[in-house]
Amino acid sequence: MTPTTPAQHGPRVIEAAAPPDRFARGRHCLGLAADFAGATPHEVEAFGTRLVVFRGAGDGALHALNAYCPHVGGNLAHGTVKGDTVACPFHDWRWSGDGRCAAVPYARRVPPRARTRAWTTLERNGQLYVWHDPEGNPPPADVTIPEIAGFGHADWSGWSWNSLRVENANCREIVDNVVDMAHFYYVHYAFPHHFKNVFDGHVATQYMESTPRGDVDLGTLSTGGGLRSDASYHGPSYMIDRLWSDVGGGQESLAADVFTPAPARSARSGPAGSGSARSGPAGAGSGAAALAPLDRPGSVGPRPAGPRSAPPPAGVDSAGAAPAGAASAAAPSAAGPPVVPEPAGAPAVADVELDGRLYRLAWDRGTPLLDALLAAGVPAPYSCREGACAACCCRVLDGEVTMIRNEVLDDTDLAEGHVLACQALPLGPAVRITYG
Repeated sequence: MTPTTPAQHGPRVIEAAAPPDRFARGRHCLGLAADFAGATPHEVEAFGTRLVVFRGAGDGALHALNAYCPHVGGNLAHGTVKGDTVACPFHDWRWSGDGRCAAVPYARRVPPRARTRAWTTLERNGQLYVWHDPEGNPPPADVTIPEIAGFGHADWSGWSWNSLRVENANCREIVDNVVDMAHFYYVHYAFPHHFKNVFDGHVATQYMESTPRGDVDLGTLSTGGGLRSDASYHGPSYMIDRLWSDVGGGQESLAADVFTPAPARSARSGPAGSGSARSGPAGAGSGAAALAPLDRPGSVGPRPAGPRSAPPPAGVDSAGAAPAGAASAAAPSAAGPPVVPEPAGAPAVADVELDGRLYRLAWDRGTPLLDALLAAGVPAPYSCREGACAACCCRVLDGEVTMIRNEVLDDTDLAEGHVLACQALPLGPAVRITYG
């Protein structure tokens, strides 16, 4: 047996540190679906960043994307809805609900790898939810928000929505209440007569029957009657609470308490926050939504990028083509930056396929592919020229290439041979590239 030490018998110390910058896995409610209607996008602050929510004009669906355009950082929430896309106010790049770039008005082609994060959405019970998983996994089929039978029925009112921002909080601190019977007496001035918890998969339910404390007069109608509450958390951030009260001869209502993380070190509910909801626009805070029967009382520093396209080619077509083979694109990845070759030695021979035409050119070792193409009069597409937007993305079919900088292509893209022409440098004697 190991003897205990004096430190193990010391007083318990509550750590007064900031909440962790982690966000719970589950479906989080951003607010009432009706508040995201209209031809304008809506900005929501959540998960330590900003999201843009918009309803497609054609598909009629609500979509949620990261708010900052991956081109040069314009806020899509300040843009416009055009068809089933949201258009950036900076350069009018159009983004579909699946996160892919649908159009660049001044460019002849859409960058094939240009995309932003699209959040999985669910519209149910008149509310909008997004799925968050820190590991990037999709929601399991059995982890969802149940349909509320009373919603939309003529016997029930619509949602009344309120929100409250809770600073320096984490949704875990609020969910703890599901097993905390004692706090009802001191915080809610209620005396529980019956209290029970049931846990079933990801659903945690609290059953409670209570009456108001006789020694506290709140000056409200609720002072005079009992209350029954059946409250179920469906994951860490959404609770449906069915309530039966003796007030006014008996009332039945339903509250939806929602908790959505705002920026780091704060939680919020309602449109995007933590608390209990009764209605309101998306925003920060804590919210609860309630239904009641009607028949009863009760900018990234802008890096200007305009329409850039080289003039038509000046007779540099070539019928020649390098032999087919395996491509190798050595580029910046999680493993670190590549070794950039010295600008010395004989130029590489580059065969580039663009718009059905094949161009052959000498590619100097220290010159990015885009610069070499434009100098030869080839109308290669591009925009930022900083490795940040993928407008110049192409694919290596044969040969070996490295990149000076890469902010947008992931390891899967690189494994498929995709490179950014504005950052690409040759490593071998011959390279074959396509923009197809």
